Amino acid sequence: MFVRLALVWLAIGVGCNDPMNLPSDQVWTSAHFRYATRADDTGVCPDVVDKLEAHFALVNAYLGIEWPGGTIDYYKYRNATDFVYNSDCPQRSTACANGWAIQSPLALDRHELVHVYTRHLGRPPAMFEEGLAEALAPAGRTFGAPTQSWQEVLGAPPLAGGLPADIAYWGGAWFVAHLLRHHPVPTFIAFYSTARAAADEAEVAATFQQIYGVALDDEWRHAQTEDANEAGVPIWECTADPMALGGAAADLSERCDGSGAFATFDLAQETSLVWYDADLSSGGFNLARCALDSDLHIEGVGWNGALETGALSVPAGHYTVAPFMGFGTLGLGVAANAVAATCADAVPVVLPPAARYLTLAIGNSPDARYVKLRHPDGATVELARSWDSPLVPKVMAASVEVCTDCSGTCAAFDNSVETPLSDGQVLRLGGLNAPSGATAVRFGYR
Repeated sequence: MFVRLALVWLAIGVGCNDPMNLPSDQVWTSAHFRYATRADDTGVCPDVVDKLEAHFALVNAYLGIEWPGGTIDYYKYRNATDFVYNSDCPQRSTACANGWAIQSPLALDRHELVHVYTRHLGRPPAMFEEGLAEALAPAGRTFGAPTQSWQEVLGAPPLAGGLPADIAYWGGAWFVAHLLRHHPVPTFIAFYSTARAAADEAEVAATFQQIYGVALDDEWRHAQTEDANEAGVPIWECTADPMALGGAAADLSERCDGSGAFATFDLAQETSLVWYDADLSSGGFNLARCALDSDLHIEGVGWNGALETGALSVPAGHYTVAPFMGFGTLGLGVAANAVAATCADAVPVVLPPAARYLTLAIGNSPDARYVKLRHPDGATVELARSWDSPLVPKVMAASVEVCTDCSGTCAAFDNSVETPLSDGQVLRLGGLNAPSGATAVRFGYR
């Protein structure tokens, strides 16, 4: 049985499960799904089966696998309380998949769907089984490298009730995402189909060596060094509805047809973006470039919501944006030259007096970028270096210099004191070479 462990267990009690009380009042069908839910469940609508079919086609095509035939039964519970009291999933799980049946309070549970799609391939160890399901349902997240060895992750004892250890989910997702992004997907599928759930360390290592042609010890150490924070594989998120840059704030929340809390946009050239009308339950959002050979991922931008200002300078491409956690609304707009490649082209970034923090995020570049800051009243801005990325420690801060003007000299920014910045002065940002593909720099100001 596949299960997903609750990250935060709500204090709603465990109760006594009644497997005879599966949702069955409303039933919608499609080519591969039979979808059942409660009559009074307003969180889901008939269009969900169309989204399920789209997800089915996308993930199976990405993995290069063929469905063996048969119908997937999807039992959608009204909410977490309904699920806890009436599902026959293991206690303390948030959803589960057993064979080709899914039970979940989510309208479209991407994690459990991946389990069902791959069930016919076999049962690898939990770190790969749960890791794949998490890696293909990132919802804007990155996964941090475990400090433990792969042997420790593989052998992490299950929790009460037989649920896999927490590290099998996030640690497995980190390593699986690394393998999917840096090696051919068919190679991973061959390994996934061969490795046995009950295999010991020697057997797993031998299977990996045979299929990947490298030692698992070496690949694990390489990943820890090169990809200490690995973005998930957002193939589904990158098909989300587009948001209009400069238009009304996008709705980043779950919808009744299973659409997730994310949106997409396209940039034809390197462009600076600003955010506005940010009303996010978590206070921040994540941005990722959809090209799977790109590491560009910026996490926790706009952490203080509407009270934080800033600009993102990112290269051309297709992007997905999601709340850091939760849901809400967010507007993104183009701000020409807010972060410029040449000093003379920098257009001043006006700092709202009501705000307290400034975030600048720049995609990796061998060249420096230039930013001019302006107080709306023309007053001097007192600027202090703040944390650069509390959520992604390996996103290194850029070097920062203060220049008198575009023709004047520059001096290193003193991180230890507040620095006055008057109109006409320029910030020069260098060292733009972060493992996440983007360098984040944060300041507090007044």
